[in-house]
Amino acid sequence: MAKSLPTEKKTGKASSPKAVPHAQRPEHFTKSLSRRLDSLAESEGMSDSDKQALSQAIEARAGKMSIEPGEAIGILTAQSIGEPGTQLTMRTYHYAGVLEMNVTHGLPRVIEILDARKEPSTPSMTIKLLEEIRNNEEEARKVAARIQEVSLRQIVESTTTDLANLEIIVKFREQALQNYSLDPETLAKSLKKNVRGMKFDLSGNQAVFKPKKKNYGARYVYKIKEKLLDTKIQGIPGISYALVRKEKDGYVIQTEGSNLAKVLKVEGVDPTSTTTNDIHEVEKVLGIEAARNAIISELKGTLEKAGVNDVDMRHLMLAADAMTSDGTIRAIGRYGLSGQKGSILARASFETPLKHLLSASIHGEKDDLTSVVENVMVGQPVKVGTGMVKLVVKAKK
Repeated sequence: MAKSLPTEKKTGKASSPKAVPHAQRPEHFTKSLSRRLDSLAESEGMSDSDKQALSQAIEARAGKMSIEPGEAIGILTAQSIGEPGTQLTMRTYHYAGVLEMNVTHGLPRVIEILDARKEPSTPSMTIKLLEEIRNNEEEARKVAARIQEVSLRQIVESTTTDLANLEIIVKFREQALQNYSLDPETLAKSLKKNVRGMKFDLSGNQAVFKPKKKNYGARYVYKIKEKLLDTKIQGIPGISYALVRKEKDGYVIQTEGSNLAKVLKVEGVDPTSTTTNDIHEVEKVLGIEAARNAIISELKGTLEKAGVNDVDMRHLMLAADAMTSDGTIRAIGRYGLSGQKGSILARASFETPLKHLLSASIHGEKDDLTSVVENVMVGQPVKVGTGMVKLVVKAKK
């Protein structure tokens, strides 16, 4: 039952709210919550009676959200995520009007996350921009141009092979050069940096390439031509497409492909709110805590996009905690959490029972029957809920 808090004194004017010591707070109040309540009361000019009513309402809500000791939270979490999972679709969606960009949603995406796949089937980034350029479409497109990986083939209008002089003449599309912010000087620098084994002469929107190799023939020119056109001249490796789209708080860049470490260094990108759907990349660049948050965010976003809004956040948090508790990202499966359980019978009940039982026999392992699955298998009371308690009664003589 919540303890009563000091009430407002009956004077001519309302007294300012007093900070209540944490020791006198209701049962479910943390020190952080106490500080936030004091700050809110002060900023809103709340009276002591209003503050008391608010604290009691918070206490009542916190009490409802608490779980009983011994509750089988793992089973509740599995049911909470698994039941709506049966209603999810198994499709890969296209971005509206963009044929090149795909994004995986629904059940396949949930499986990817919980299986801790090394790479998502459709890696993607949501890149937020700095506040000063967030509402400037032209600047947003410039940033997107710097991010998207561009090959020589994407900006070429035509190529001609001059067999008399054994050289390749390339004519560039002016519109493409403008789209990717490539003026003659920038283009020359990019070609000099990225084109290997060839010298070139750039004049206007045309360049003549000649191999540096001595004593070569026409066959070599044809062979090196395709390699030349596939040369990457700008952008970040792995980002094959960058789409600028308008959102409520400004322009955002959506990409196909992911390279978090390099994107965060691009001028104009806001590193505090840029995200990727590649959880392992988040863990590598930002650490395991960020990866945990990414798992929660990706699961929540995937379920919400499928219209499933009633999965309790704490169940998603528990799944993410279990996957990242040892400092690495582990799958929920036979190669992860289920395959690493301490109980032999629990491991055998999931997949490949013969393998687990044979291995346990060879190594002389012992099962203490402390968890849910193995007790169900042998027909004993499960040590959760009322099964946790042993009641001893002293019989009357």
